[in-house]
Amino acid sequence: MPTLDPAPLAAWRAQTRDIAPHFVRELIDDMLTDTAAHLTIMARAILSGDTTACRFVAHRLQSSCNAVGAFQFTFLQEEMEILAKNDAVTFLGSQFVKIQAEYRRVERALEVERALG
Repeated sequence: MPTLDPAPLAAWRAQTRDIAPHFVRELIDDMLTDTAAHLTIMARAILSGDTTACRFVAHRLQSSCNAVGAFQFTFLQEEMEILAKNDAVTFLGSQFVKIQAEYRRVERALEVERALG
């Protein structure tokens, strides 16, 4: 699965080009800012063993990831949500490592898309 499926952002561009030409750029900026903050919260939740908070953050990230086409990142969040729901505390750290690595790839891909406008 690619890091970023270009179809969702292309659809957003087509839908908003005339009425909100900077919408996609703002969507990307908001996604990156919000995701970075949520990953910090998730890291703290993992360190403290708070599976409820971890599950909440993983669930919350899924819609914004889907909106920009970061489907692999979404999949990793879904896995994290399942692990947290099942109180699989010992696996949360390794899942978070995967999430962080994918997020770095998503950041780079979104920076390219952001430059397109």
